[in-house]
Amino acid sequence: SYQSIEGGLFNVFDTITGMRSSEVTDINDIVSNAQDSNPLFLGSYVNYSNGFKFNSQKEVLSEGFSRQLVSGHAYSIIGFDELSNGFVINNPWGRESNGSYDPSFTIPISQFESLLDDGVVRVGEFS
Repeated sequence: SYQSIEGGLFNVFDTITGMRSSEVTDINDIVSNAQDSNPLFLGSYVNYSNGFKFNSQKEVLSEGFSRQLVSGHAYSIIGFDELSNGFVINNPWGRESNGSYDPSFTIPISQFESLLDDGVVRVGEFS
């Protein structure tokens, strides 16, 4: 588990890559980095699907919903989609055979900013 790495989930990339990272908290900096395709990583502290936050990993999702952010998991932000005005997120797990996780998905900036402000996601960049 990423959480067993010293420093917790947020420092997982430092441990895995040996590179130093720093937290990015300003939404404008996150947008700018994503637009420029600068590598960003995302740590999730809640479950999130199609605009809804869930407190339990055991939460059963409604038909047609796939799980996007999973609590205690790390992702990469691979871009910013101007058309949908949202961040393109990549899940390193890929797609499970039962389709319960989205390998790549977009979170609208307004929802992303709310998740960031609530402290349920943290964003980092390599320095």
